[in-house]
Amino acid sequence: MSVFQKLAIGSLVLSLLVAAMGQFAAVYSQRTLQEAVRRGSEIVATETMDKIDRCIQRRLEDLQVYARGRRLRQVLAESNDRFGRMTDPLEPIRRLDERWMAAPKHVLSPWMQDLLDEGLSDALRRDIEVADFYRAQYGYPLYGEIFVTNQYGANVAQTGWTSDYYQADEPWWPHARDEGTHVGDIHYDESAGVHALELAVVVSNEDGRFAGVIKAVLNVEEVVGIITNVRAASEHRSTTLDLFSPTGQTLYHAGPLAVPYTASTALLHGMARAEDGTVAFMVGAPSHGHRNFAGLGWTLRMGYDRREIFAPIARLRAVLLAFSIGVALVALLGGLLLARHIARPIGQLTETAKVISERKDYSVRASQVSDGTIGTLVEAFNTMLQQIQMHERALIAANGQLCREIAERKNAQQEQRILFDQLEQKNQELMDFAHVVSHDLKAPLRGIKMLSEWLCTDCGEQLDADARDKLHLLQGRAERMHDLIEGVLQYSRIGRIKENVVTVDLNALLPTIIDTIAPPEHITIRMDSRLPVIQCGTTRITQVFQNLLTNAVKYIDKPAGEVVVACTEDSDAWTFSVSDNGPGIEERYFERIFKIFQTLAPRDEFESTGVGLTLVKKIVEHYGGRIWVVSEVGKGSTFFFTLPKQVSCTQSLEPAEVSAS
Repeated sequence: MSVFQKLAIGSLVLSLLVAAMGQFAAVYSQRTLQEAVRRGSEIVATETMDKIDRCIQRRLEDLQVYARGRRLRQVLAESNDRFGRMTDPLEPIRRLDERWMAAPKHVLSPWMQDLLDEGLSDALRRDIEVADFYRAQYGYPLYGEIFVTNQYGANVAQTGWTSDYYQADEPWWPHARDEGTHVGDIHYDESAGVHALELAVVVSNEDGRFAGVIKAVLNVEEVVGIITNVRAASEHRSTTLDLFSPTGQTLYHAGPLAVPYTASTALLHGMARAEDGTVAFMVGAPSHGHRNFAGLGWTLRMGYDRREIFAPIARLRAVLLAFSIGVALVALLGGLLLARHIARPIGQLTETAKVISERKDYSVRASQVSDGTIGTLVEAFNTMLQQIQMHERALIAANGQLCREIAERKNAQQEQRILFDQLEQKNQELMDFAHVVSHDLKAPLRGIKMLSEWLCTDCGEQLDADARDKLHLLQGRAERMHDLIEGVLQYSRIGRIKENVVTVDLNALLPTIIDTIAPPEHITIRMDSRLPVIQCGTTRITQVFQNLLTNAVKYIDKPAGEVVVACTEDSDAWTFSVSDNGPGIEERYFERIFKIFQTLAPRDEFESTGVGLTLVKKIVEHYGGRIWVVSEVGKGSTFFFTLPKQVSCTQSLEPAEVSAS
């Protein structure tokens, strides 16, 4: 793909990116507006539902205040006393209720008229109903009717005609008596002839006993007025409000959108389709009640025509689309012109580079075709060619020198290989010599030891005590000389004899080593923790632990000796420790004890070759670990050594006796 094509594609991509950013801005703006409308509508719906709850609670509270009035209590006390003196108070109440219900609707008989003209009825009309004031102020009466029943359910006072006389068989009456208040759902009240809410409050005597119930039929127009005021204040013509009962029944509807009730459209925020196909944006708010009014479980739903809500975004999207297309075209055209201006001199430069590559002639130079950045590029290209030409000459010269040095290095490597072979031969000879010397020295030592043992056995009774002590001393010196020769021989083998690294379970190996050492009864050797399974040579790790444990047992001077073997784990290594409660070691000898033939105890007191710790140190370092000692005089010593978890050593050793220092 040519430079022109790449630049043209880049311009096209840039123009498309501009267009995409414009559309993204429109979509983001729409989402932002939708969220703002949702939040605002949710606030309005919640406040409106709260106003409705407050309105109902306020009217309920008015009845509760009135129910505490002295006159109301006095009238109820008289009525309850009159009926209470009867043998069966309910029998005359039912007869009166039958006469009441048999009378034509809204036709008052004389005894019905007496109830309406009773003084408490006038007080209810004057103090609570105030029908003339509300009708003049709002165009509708606030209450359809208000009436009071005694404790037996019979009407005592009322502001207008009611459908029956006996109220105790109505659902609201026992609910108000038991709960203290009753608020019914919106329904059509036959007595008042209006859609209304039932509000009922219990009336108690001064001593708190039940005296009766006062009921008011609240005109629903007050609730409707709150909703219509919200719609009138909305700036959107499509604003629609629906008030639903808990069962989904539409209690009131205002607005042009007819969206069927579902749980999702009532409470969840989102889109819903109206009956005429209009997509509506909906938001809902449930009733939460107010103070002692728990609410009726109503839901107020607000909705808008989606097209009206997002009309500004649609206009913005059209503007952004036109702007994006214009910018994209300008960017594409400018990009094509720029690509042509840049691609031509770069193409000429490319052709020059091809010629140089084919001919291997770095004396060719590119012609200066323009000023500015491209001209600087051509000039830098020519300078580079000049430097390459100079470096080529230097490289030819250096190549000759390198060939000479390679030849010299090959000669040196050949000489090194010869010296290495000679060194290997000397090492083998030295090893053979060590074996011969070891054998030649061990043979007379064995003879001396056997001869002294025969003398002790055959002539022991004929020798005096001093002679026998000298023979025993001779046997000990022969054994120590044998151990010294063996220790030196094994020390020389480390690192020179091949060995396969195997898996070693120290929990199985250590008891075997302890049995071999056979410590005295007053000395205990134990493992403080479970030891790991490691990768190493079996014989070498046996030498390490046997030398350390033998030294610990040998030098313990306490009546009850204890040797503890422990291990801790790091990320890449194991750290082992062998602790004892022996005499301890002074700090100035910490380094000396690891040198060959070095012992701290007199040789007459303890048989020691001075090779054991040196051998241990060489084995541990051979595996890539290290060894050190921590000690306090009089309290004991602890020898630490580390072994890597991944042993890189592939050395092995041939079976041999283990030397203890």
